[in-house]
Amino acid sequence: MDNLRDAIRASALGPVEEREKGTWVRSYCFAPDFIGFSGHFPGYPILPAFVQVLMVLAMAEEVKGRPLKLSTLERAKFQKEVFPGQEIMAQYKEGISKGKRKLEATLTVAENQAASFLLVLADEELER
Repeated sequence: MDNLRDAIRASALGPVEEREKGTWVRSYCFAPDFIGFSGHFPGYPILPAFVQVLMVLAMAEEVKGRPLKLSTLERAKFQKEVFPGQEIMAQYKEGISKGKRKLEATLTVAENQAASFLLVLADEELER
């Protein structure tokens, strides 16, 4: 999984930037030989949903300066296929709800929402 995280970070088009208090953004572009496209799907590569989720988690880890532990994925909607060479703008807003630290994420391709989901972090993440 670390190789995949490294490949995701290498596909970033710049640093993670804070747009508003607690809202972070970064753009990515995944080359056709990106490891995440392997086998998904032969002859018709699309960015897997788990890579999209890991992309946001890796962003948050970079902002926090430490590994984060994912507890659950909620309200996941993957509306648009993401192909090699497309620029993806990933954004998340950090918050706390019902005693859980949450990252509300959206991914945009060509000004169209490609995905949205809520990452709920493990309880111990609230302590840090």
